[in-house]
Amino acid sequence: MRLTQTREHLLESLQATLGAIEKRHTAPILENVLLRIQGNQSFWRGTDLELEIATHAPIMDGADGEITIPARKLADICKSLPPKAL
Repeated sequence: MRLTQTREHLLESLQATLGAIEKRHTAPILENVLLRIQGNQSFWRGTDLELEIATHAPIMDGADGEITIPARKLADICKSLPPKAL
């Protein structure tokens, strides 16, 4: 799996899914966001088992695949990137 996307699209997708992800949960996997790359789109999904938020965004380049990523940690990393970073 490979993903090349602008900082703005990454943050927009993460911010949308963070609303469904709790900070402290009994199941650590629920602190993650599911990222799926398919074709020229990235699909993001977050849930707390009661609420699920899914979104998608275009990507610049990538290879198909799926992974779960700690959502808040990834959001913090993206926010620390310079605005023009890829």
